Amino acid sequence: MSAELHLPTPFAPSRECYFARYCKQLSQNIWGVVDISLENFFPSPSTNFRKKPSGCLIEAMPNGFSKVIWVEHVEANYDQVNKQFQPLVSSAFAFGATRWLSSIVQHSEWLQTLQGPTLVADNGGIPTLHCLL
Repeated sequence: MSAELHLPTPFAPSRECYFARYCKQLSQNIWGVVDISLENFFPSPSTNFRKKPSGCLIEAMPNGFSKVIWVEHVEANYDQVNKQFQPLVSSAFAFGATRWLSSIVQHSEWLQTLQGPTLVADNGGIPTLHCLL
């Protein structure tokens, strides 16, 4: 497989990698997916990035949803990142798991807000934040 990875910032270029994916059912409700880099066989177009063994476990839950645990392991050279942002990026704060999880929580809260009941102001319009305070 090949993938082009984009980070949510204009300060880090997209990166390409080649990898093999292996999937296996581990139990009745759990699947494992493992990605292994193929850079020893196919040179990567991105010289500043190397995908390491990564993967996920997918567990079917009784409510019809799935629980996913994903681990992505990469080695990256951030020399192309603007010097002003290199400490933030190299500290793993910008793209680490903590930042990734907080982004997911914020997106989930945003979706819940959009799906919530619509409030109507006394004049028939949709209230702004100032009307609600």
